[in-house]
Amino acid sequence: MRKIEIFGIGLYDCSLREAMRRVDTYLKEGAVHTIDCVTAQMLLQAENSEEQKEWLEAMDMTILCDADVLRAAGVETRGRIREIENQAFLKEFFKKLARERRNVYLLGDNQDALDTLKNYLTERMVAISGETLLTQESAGRGDSLINEINDVAPDVILVTIPYPAGEQFVFENKSRINSSIWIGLPGRKEFEERKETWFYGVIRRLRGRLFQRKVDKYKNEEGTD
Repeated sequence: MRKIEIFGIGLYDCSLREAMRRVDTYLKEGAVHTIDCVTAQMLLQAENSEEQKEWLEAMDMTILCDADVLRAAGVETRGRIREIENQAFLKEFFKKLARERRNVYLLGDNQDALDTLKNYLTERMVAISGETLLTQESAGRGDSLINEINDVAPDVILVTIPYPAGEQFVFENKSRINSSIWIGLPGRKEFEERKETWFYGVIRRLRGRLFQRKVDKYKNEEGTD
């Protein structure tokens, strides 16, 4: 595990093996542990928000789900880049949930995204014990939502609420949640391997270069202070 810093946000990069060892520990302990899948876009949003930086740094474990973050930190380990690009952690994590017959609770703000995730998990024999759609209209019912989750007492809560709303919610309510793991999933509807088109590849590389420039600019400005 190595510590990296992007926009002044301290994150820990864990290899797949290290991350799965920590998951084993979390599942054996009583208190809820928070895991967040971090992308470059999330860090760009957090750059000028001290609150968002605090929410990210308060996570028990961060999983880099965007190889551009690792590259921007100056870490070019080929094996880690491959693990991130192949979404190795999420795949192994879901396999573990199915193998150990862990029950999961789904929480999201978009029914299509929840249904896609539910279908993906069902195909992989992951047991789903409940789900809640948290819309803007129902966002104020935090107490009843926590009661719904605690009544089920799931092993794992899978969250598809877009950043930073999910991070804020668990930061403010962590001590009240009865589960072993709360994990914020990346902002996408599907996890299947997708064949990269030429156009998407160009866009992805362009975004990576722009992100690197933003990170370099931040470092230079901090160095001149």
